[in-house]
Amino acid sequence: MAQEIIATVGAFDGIHLGHRALLTQLRDLAAELDLAPVVFTFSPHPAEVLRPELAPEHLAPLSQNVELLRVYGAERVEILAFTPELAARSAEQFMLELRECHGLRALLVGYDHQFGRGANLTYEDYEAIGRSLGITLYRGTSLHIDNAPVSSSRIRQLLRMGKIREANALLGYAYRLSGQVVGGMRIGRTMGYPTANIQPDDPRQLVPADGVYAVRVRIADRMHTGMLYIGKRPTLDGVSRTIEVNIFDLSADLYAQRLELHLESYVRNDCKFPSLEALQEQIARDEQTVRAYFA
Repeated sequence: MAQEIIATVGAFDGIHLGHRALLTQLRDLAAELDLAPVVFTFSPHPAEVLRPELAPEHLAPLSQNVELLRVYGAERVEILAFTPELAARSAEQFMLELRECHGLRALLVGYDHQFGRGANLTYEDYEAIGRSLGITLYRGTSLHIDNAPVSSSRIRQLLRMGKIREANALLGYAYRLSGQVVGGMRIGRTMGYPTANIQPDDPRQLVPADGVYAVRVRIADRMHTGMLYIGKRPTLDGVSRTIEVNIFDLSADLYAQRLELHLESYVRNDCKFPSLEALQEQIARDEQTVRAYFA
């Protein structure tokens, strides 16, 4: 018979320091109880099914979330398809299914997490259901930084404001955007700053505030430094928002390759310049700023 499990359940987007604290608690309880630590997460995000008009942008693609869940303590990650049928199940039905199908014997509930039809139960309600099913409940502790809980929604707000360092402090790593290099206008090349235009892997991932950022860029197994531009290129009367990166000291055809951008610092906001010459002069200053940051 497969080893019985202790699990935690949630959307787990971004795998920030609050998630990592919960995963540490899960791992420690698993060792104490001699159970396998398992995470149950969902695809799509529950809000995309229940309230699609209010569904949050993703902090990371599902593949990155699963990878980090394993790195920080989950022996196994189970991805449950979130459907209207799953949403209609009561907490008792859901817990019973986890017990019967996955060997659930203990459940760690995040400090603010609710599940089951209506999602309006208290921790004490879940505890009572657990007792009736022979499942022991544990309450997750919250992690506070700067007198506020670490949460995915707090990180999203910081990213929308361009506060990348503050967001990274709550994530515990540099925010990432990954995607394939696609064709662009090639105007940067004429100014001495060729850029790779990125089409994100996850079209629902949050793209931070417009502006210029200092970034590290992973290409295959190598890391490079560079400067990232996010915006509509107002000097060129652009309409669509672009994500384009100038990679320092690299001369290569990157078309169709996959890049992973690690955003480390916000350099300046986006603005319209009176001429291409003025834009080129500012880009040169941006390069100096970013190179100094990485020096």
